[in-house]
Amino acid sequence: MLQDVLKGNIQLKKEAANWEEAIKIAAQPLLEKDIIEHRYIDAMIDNVNKNGNYIIILPEVAMPHARHEYGAIETGISFMKLAQPVLFPNEEPVYLFFVLSAETNDGHLELLADLGEALTDTKKVEALKKANSEEEVLNVFSDI
Repeated sequence: MLQDVLKGNIQLKKEAANWEEAIKIAAQPLLEKDIIEHRYIDAMIDNVNKNGNYIIILPEVAMPHARHEYGAIETGISFMKLAQPVLFPNEEPVYLFFVLSAETNDGHLELLADLGEALTDTKKVEALKKANSEEEVLNVFSDI
C-alpha cells in the first residue's frame, strides 16, 4: 500500500532554504493533486512553531502533519529527501520528510503502521538517505 500511495509523490532535492521551506516543498505533490489545501501547509508549520520539533520522529527524519480539519482532503503521503539537511529549532538536522495527510482522525493508521515498520529498519532508512531516484525510494518499501 505504501508504495502505491507514494508513487508520484517523491522528490529528491539538493537543498531548501530552511525547515519551513522544506515542509512547503515536501507537501507540493499533495497540494498539486488536491489531497491537501494550502492552509494545511501553514498548519504544519504553525504546529512546529507552537509545539516544537515533535514531527522529528527519528534522527534526521520528520513527518510533518496537521489535523484533518486544517485542510486535509484525502489520505496521502509524500516523501522528500534533501542532499543537505535543514535545521529545525534546537538545531536538529533533517534530510528525510514524510508529509502525511488524512481526511479523518484515523484515516492514516494503516499508512503509519506501514511507514513505522519500514523506519524501524535502519537499513531501510540508510537506503532512503542514499536513494537517487523515485524507483530507489519505492524499492525500499517493496516488501511492506
